[in-house]
Amino acid sequence: MEPNPFAPPSELADLGTQPVTSGDSRGVKVYVPNHVGLAAFLGSPLAGAWILGANYAALGRPAERTKALVVGFIATVALLVLSLALPENIPNSILPIAYTFALREYAKRVQGKDVERVLAGGGAKHSGWRAAGIGLLCLAVLVALMILYVRLIET
Repeated sequence: MEPNPFAPPSELADLGTQPVTSGDSRGVKVYVPNHVGLAAFLGSPLAGAWILGANYAALGRPAERTKALVVGFIATVALLVLSLALPENIPNSILPIAYTFALREYAKRVQGKDVERVLAGGGAKHSGWRAAGIGLLCLAVLVALMILYVRLIET
């Protein structure tokens, strides 16, 4: 059967990436955008970028994985510097809420269709507990680095 030349373009036309077929999806595990938000909320943009990077790896795009991790690291450092420079009358919850929603929406926009294709093609999604664990691990590393920084300044 030949494709209909008069049919409207498929949703894949504007992605600019190769589609994930159902045959490729078996055994593939991905995180959903809410997992990205959860990890980011608990452990900084670095944790959200880690989840995004894991999805890129599962989708077979290792260069984008590296890019996500580098951007997540830079964003985390920038947020730490920004949080030190903000006036004291700004609520502490503003920044985490802002970057959590921003990363979740970014994940929906950039990976949402690919994640849906993997799930529809027989793939599975990772546990939310795993995403929370990644977030808490990043938080523990950040707290340890801050304690080390404070101790180095005191001496």
